[in-house]
Amino acid sequence: MGQKQSNLPNFQGGLISIELNKFNWISGEKLTGVVNLQMRDPFTTDKIVLRFVGQEKCYFDSADKGASAHGKGDIKAKNQIHFQEIVLESFHRNELLPGAYSYPFAIDLPYWLPSSFLYCGIQRCIMKIDYFLLVGMEDYSRQFRPLFLKKLVNISQPPVMINHKVSRSISHEVKNLFFVDMGLCSASATIDKDTFQPNELVKIDMKIDNSHCNQGISKLKMTLKREVICYSQNGKMVYRHTEKIGEMQQEGQHEKSSQNRIIAFDMNQVHPMNTQTDNYLKYTQLIPQEIKGLAQHLAPSINTVLLKCLYTIEIKLDHGLLSLANRMPSLKFPIFIYPSSIPKGMQIQDRYPIGFGQGQQIQHENPYVNLQQSPYHSNVIYQEQQYSQQLPPGVSQQYPPNISQQQPYQFAQQQYNQDQFQSSSQVSASPHVTVQQSPQDFREKEEFKQQTPIVIHNPEASMQQQFTKGQSAYPHVQNYGAYEQFQPKQDQK
Repeated sequence: MGQKQSNLPNFQGGLISIELNKFNWISGEKLTGVVNLQMRDPFTTDKIVLRFVGQEKCYFDSADKGASAHGKGDIKAKNQIHFQEIVLESFHRNELLPGAYSYPFAIDLPYWLPSSFLYCGIQRCIMKIDYFLLVGMEDYSRQFRPLFLKKLVNISQPPVMINHKVSRSISHEVKNLFFVDMGLCSASATIDKDTFQPNELVKIDMKIDNSHCNQGISKLKMTLKREVICYSQNGKMVYRHTEKIGEMQQEGQHEKSSQNRIIAFDMNQVHPMNTQTDNYLKYTQLIPQEIKGLAQHLAPSINTVLLKCLYTIEIKLDHGLLSLANRMPSLKFPIFIYPSSIPKGMQIQDRYPIGFGQGQQIQHENPYVNLQQSPYHSNVIYQEQQYSQQLPPGVSQQYPPNISQQQPYQFAQQQYNQDQFQSSSQVSASPHVTVQQSPQDFREKEEFKQQTPIVIHNPEASMQQQFTKGQSAYPHVQNYGAYEQFQPKQDQK
């Protein structure tokens, strides 16, 4: 038996470094840099390989942890977003001689890569999306540990769509504590757009009509709310938390009167960092200073297979304690927040105007493509109205029904099978649009499903199958999701 990796010494006769042209990259750009290698002693290897990896992770304590001996535990979820490998150079003699080596590289970043993300919440929750470069060589002489280097990269994704002049309106019959009708109150609000950066102002054009109501409005409250959701590997919602991160109040409106207002809600006045995130950055080692700087701002909106981060601006008209039994519903504006490193006004369509949002087969093979192409923040209210079935206590919404009820890869394959029987004019890119079908078509679908084996595409599993022994630069990595854990070759008995 060979030696374990923990017992092998580190190689001290060489040094690897990665130089990037910049730290912040935008989805769709070409990531360029140089790998520098300084070797003082020879190293037994056959190739030097560079990998670009993107993954999403979630960890938190279960709600019933500590309640009993059988209830203790924590929940972990991990998924690979993207993987790309480049062989910088192959050594035919299986030996790298002393000297200085330089390897320029260029990696095309897919346009659908979600932004880098970091959030810490209650129940010791840690949600993050990180990207990193991993360059290294394996020692085939089994005398040293693999020589490698890991470097974090920050990715920012432009918004899919920017909607301007988004309006909401509401009318409500106000009643007092004794359920006496006090009259009708109407309000409408228009925001200049629904996509913002953390340092922007939200301009709200507010129209309040309280002329037909005998009860005055005591105050007008604007609130910025954030909701984070995490799904397990099988698509089940396992974590959900909503918090207020910004609030602004104004004077109300007298009874039998109306008024038009222009309100400026400053995104800088919110409190983006909670105590959990502050402690995580303070006590966690090996976090680059650039990442800590990005965490000082609001986390971007996220819509991936495992993670959701949603923002909503809520405008509430409070008629005071007398209307406590029949409060007026609030106006809700789902908004999208994207990183400050992206130029203002940039959209994905600006970078990919031809064929964007098309190619249905590619969307079904990779669930991230479909998730990143849909303006999810604009469909939240529609989904709440469309899927208003009875939910468990304490769950007021369902995000999104097609993913939370089943495994996302299985949903993609089932949707693909259904589309084969639809004409090209009936197929829709949105999974929430239903298509009319006859009973005969339905029976043909069922017969086809029974005869045709369903192959669930899992990009993480297929990626592991591609890099089998003899193809991968590190054939002895036991888990391709944990790239830091390299295992040396084992002697056969």
